[in-house]
Amino acid sequence: MRNKVSIYLLFKKERLSVTLFNSLDKQILSESEIAFLEIVPKLIELIVLKLAEKRLDFNFIQDIFLAQRESRWNSNRLVVAFVQALSFGLTINIYKKDLGTEEKGELEGDWVSYLNSFEEISWKELEPLYNKCPIINT
Repeated sequence: MRNKVSIYLLFKKERLSVTLFNSLDKQILSESEIAFLEIVPKLIELIVLKLAEKRLDFNFIQDIFLAQRESRWNSNRLVVAFVQALSFGLTINIYKKDLGTEEKGELEGDWVSYLNSFEEISWKELEPLYNKCPIINT
Protein backbone atom coordinates (compact mmCIF):
# COMPACT_ATOMS: atom_id res chain seq x y z
CA MET A 1 0.00 0.00 0.00
CA ARG A 2 1.33 3.41 -0.94
CA ASN A 3 1.14 5.71 2.04
CA LYS A 4 -0.18 9.19 1.40
CA VAL A 5 -2.94 10.05 3.83
CA SER A 6 -5.59 12.75 3.54
CA ILE A 7 -7.86 13.90 6.33
CA TYR A 8 -11.46 14.98 5.71
CA LEU A 9 -12.99 17.07 8.52
CA LEU A 10 -16.74 17.68 8.30
CA PHE A 11 -18.75 19.81 10.72
CA LYS A 12 -22.08 18.13 11.40
CA LYS A 13 -24.82 19.37 13.75
CA GLU A 14 -23.11 18.70 17.09
CA ARG A 15 -20.16 16.56 15.99
CA LEU A 16 -16.99 16.65 13.93
CA SER A 17 -16.66 13.81 11.43
CA VAL A 18 -13.03 12.72 10.90
CA THR A 19 -12.23 10.54 7.88
CA LEU A 20 -8.74 9.37 6.97
CA PHE A 21 -8.25 8.09 3.44
CA ASN A 22 -5.39 7.04 1.19
CA SER A 23 -5.15 9.90 -1.29
CA LEU A 24 -3.34 7.81 -3.90
CA ASP A 25 -5.61 4.75 -3.86
CA LYS A 26 -8.80 6.69 -2.96
CA GLN A 27 -9.51 4.19 -0.19
CA ILE A 28 -11.09 5.15 3.14
CA LEU A 29 -8.89 4.08 6.06
CA SER A 30 -11.11 5.12 8.98
CA GLU A 31 -14.21 7.12 9.86
CA SER A 32 -14.99 8.52 13.32
CA GLU A 33 -16.95 11.30 14.99
CA ILE A 34 -16.12 13.54 17.94
CA ALA A 35 -18.57 15.66 19.94
CA PHE A 36 -17.74 19.37 19.63
CA LEU A 37 -17.20 19.60 23.39
CA GLU A 38 -14.51 16.90 23.19
CA ILE A 39 -12.46 18.20 20.24
CA VAL A 40 -9.61 19.01 22.60
CA PRO A 41 -7.79 16.63 23.11
CA LYS A 42 -9.71 13.90 21.24
CA LEU A 43 -9.05 15.18 17.70
CA ILE A 44 -5.30 14.76 18.01
CA GLU A 45 -5.63 11.49 19.97
CA LEU A 46 -7.97 10.05 17.35
CA ILE A 47 -5.75 10.93 14.39
CA VAL A 48 -2.63 9.59 16.15
CA LEU A 49 -4.46 6.35 16.98
CA LYS A 50 -5.88 5.83 13.48
CA LEU A 51 -2.52 6.55 11.85
CA ALA A 52 -0.75 4.19 14.28
CA GLU A 53 -3.22 1.41 13.43
CA LYS A 54 -1.91 1.63 9.85
CA ARG A 55 1.70 2.02 11.06
CA LEU A 56 1.78 5.64 9.92
CA ASP A 57 2.41 9.01 11.57
CA PHE A 58 1.77 12.69 10.84
CA ASN A 59 4.57 12.75 8.24
CA PHE A 60 2.36 10.68 5.90
CA ILE A 61 -0.40 13.32 5.84
CA GLN A 62 -0.52 14.99 2.44
CA ASP A 63 -3.86 16.86 2.39
CA ILE A 64 -6.49 18.16 4.76
CA PHE A 65 -10.00 18.81 3.45
CA LEU A 66 -12.04 21.03 5.77
CA ALA A 67 -15.80 21.20 5.20
CA GLN A 68 -16.93 23.95 7.56
CA ARG A 69 -20.30 25.30 8.46
CA GLU A 70 -21.21 28.04 10.87
CA SER A 71 -21.27 26.89 14.46
CA ARG A 72 -22.02 28.44 17.80
CA TRP A 73 -19.25 26.40 19.41
CA ASN A 74 -15.56 27.22 19.57
CA SER A 75 -15.11 23.99 17.62
CA ASN A 76 -14.40 25.80 14.34
CA ARG A 77 -11.70 27.90 15.97
CA LEU A 78 -10.08 24.83 17.56
CA VAL A 79 -10.13 22.76 14.36
CA VAL A 80 -8.76 25.65 12.28
CA ALA A 81 -5.94 26.14 14.82
CA PHE A 82 -5.13 22.40 14.58
CA VAL A 83 -5.07 22.48 10.76
CA GLN A 84 -2.94 25.64 10.73
CA ALA A 85 -0.46 24.15 13.20
CA LEU A 86 -0.12 20.96 11.15
CA SER A 87 0.36 22.78 7.87
CA PHE A 88 2.79 25.26 9.41
CA GLY A 89 4.99 22.44 10.69
CA LEU A 90 4.57 19.97 7.82
CA THR A 91 4.15 20.23 4.06
CA ILE A 92 0.39 19.72 3.85
CA ASN A 93 -2.10 20.98 1.26
CA ILE A 94 -5.22 22.57 2.74
CA TYR A 95 -8.54 22.52 0.91
CA LYS A 96 -11.68 24.13 2.28
CA LYS A 97 -15.33 24.41 1.49
CA ASP A 98 -17.89 26.42 3.41
CA LEU A 99 -21.09 24.39 3.59
CA GLY A 100 -24.55 25.83 3.92
CA THR A 101 -27.14 24.39 6.27
CA GLU A 102 -28.62 22.07 3.63
CA GLU A 103 -25.47 20.53 2.14
CA LYS A 104 -24.62 17.20 3.79
CA GLY A 105 -20.96 16.97 2.87
CA GLU A 106 -20.80 13.20 3.39
CA LEU A 107 -18.19 11.19 1.49
CA GLU A 108 -20.66 9.12 -0.50
CA GLY A 109 -20.99 8.13 -4.14
CA ASP A 110 -18.49 10.02 -6.29
CA TRP A 111 -16.66 11.58 -3.35
CA VAL A 112 -13.49 12.13 -5.37
CA SER A 113 -15.36 14.62 -7.61
CA TYR A 114 -16.87 16.19 -4.49
CA LEU A 115 -13.40 16.78 -3.04
CA ASN A 116 -12.34 18.39 -6.34
CA SER A 117 -14.87 21.15 -5.61
CA PHE A 118 -12.82 22.31 -2.61
CA GLU A 119 -10.65 25.43 -2.84
CA GLU A 120 -6.93 25.08 -2.12
CA ILE A 121 -5.75 27.72 0.35
CA SER A 122 -2.72 28.48 2.50
CA TRP A 123 -2.75 28.08 6.27
CA LYS A 124 -2.73 31.89 6.55
CA GLU A 125 -6.02 32.16 4.62
CA LEU A 126 -7.88 29.63 6.75
CA GLU A 127 -10.44 31.24 9.05
CA PRO A 128 -13.11 29.69 11.27
CA LEU A 129 -16.80 30.22 10.54
CA TYR A 130 -19.03 31.51 13.32
CA ASN A 131 -22.76 32.03 13.62
CA LYS A 132 -23.46 35.65 12.92
CA CYS A 133 -25.40 37.23 15.75
CA PRO A 134 -25.95 40.93 16.30
CA ILE A 135 -24.35 42.54 19.34
CA ILE A 136 -26.98 44.46 21.24
CA ASN A 137 -26.02 46.72 24.11
CA THR A 138 -28.88 47.03 26.54
